Amino acid sequence: MSPPQRLFGRPGQALCALLPIYALIDILGPAVLLHLPGADWAVGALWYGTLFGQVAFLAIWAALGPFRVWVRWPLVLAVSFGLYFCICFGAAVFSPYYEYEYTMVVGMVRTSLLIPVLFLTVQFPLWIRRTLGGWQIVPADQLQLHSATEARQFGLRHILGLTAIFAVSLSLVRLSIADWGLSDRPVGQTTDPQIWLALAMYSAVACLYSAAWTLPAAWACFLASDRAKGSLVMMGIWLGVSLLLIMVVAVISAVAGNAGVPGELAGMIVLQSGALVAVLMGSLHLLRASGCVMTRTARPKKADVRPPAVADDVPPSAP
Repeated sequence: MSPPQRLFGRPGQALCALLPIYALIDILGPAVLLHLPGADWAVGALWYGTLFGQVAFLAIWAALGPFRVWVRWPLVLAVSFGLYFCICFGAAVFSPYYEYEYTMVVGMVRTSLLIPVLFLTVQFPLWIRRTLGGWQIVPADQLQLHSATEARQFGLRHILGLTAIFAVSLSLVRLSIADWGLSDRPVGQTTDPQIWLALAMYSAVACLYSAAWTLPAAWACFLASDRAKGSLVMMGIWLGVSLLLIMVVAVISAVAGNAGVPGELAGMIVLQSGALVAVLMGSLHLLRASGCVMTRTARPKKADVRPPAVADDVPPSAP
């Protein structure tokens, strides 16, 4: 695919243009769900799909996007917290069942402490692609500034930084689930291992779900031979993943002794996946319109070290 012409500012301006749209969707979503009777399941599926699309796009930006990693990560993490509190603000303002109480605020803050773990989990497949394949999204006019070493290198400072971020994230998780105990132990003591197991399972599912959407979407937007081919591939993935999820739900229902999958649930899965694809592809195409391309840097070759040549006409040293 040929490098795109810059139609919209720069990458940072593209992100700044998307954030108000994301925030407006997150704030108005609860209002629409609560004040549009008769279409709760359809509107809810579309809204949740837009939320998942936002998460997928921010994961691509954090793992593959422009700017250095120590700039991208704090930026995307701050944006994630901001969008989450937009959802909380919309729920608190438009819901007749919520009041500004201390317990509600504490619950919102506790839930927000799980964002850093989700932030790391959804990026994991993308970092594998970047580290092993050398893929990255950069402005087209800065291709020469990004070397193979910068794209693939994972040095000591990266390991120390990632270890620190992971430790802080787990500490925040422990603080968040301190009062979620499933047993009769007092609040503040060791949390039940069932909660950690459930969180590990949810993290694994989130990682697989992220890989199913982010990797094909990045290919379809930046690397496909044309936009039509990329769109067709994403439509196939949309239908395939939706069918797979419906089959998984059907198997779980059969094991639980229930009869099949309700039509509304199947429709919710299809609509949610479609909204995710629409938001993710639209955001990536806006990023591409800002002049970004996805490039793969070759592995740096080892220097060909040879012993210094000795000239044949050098006379022997005198005794």
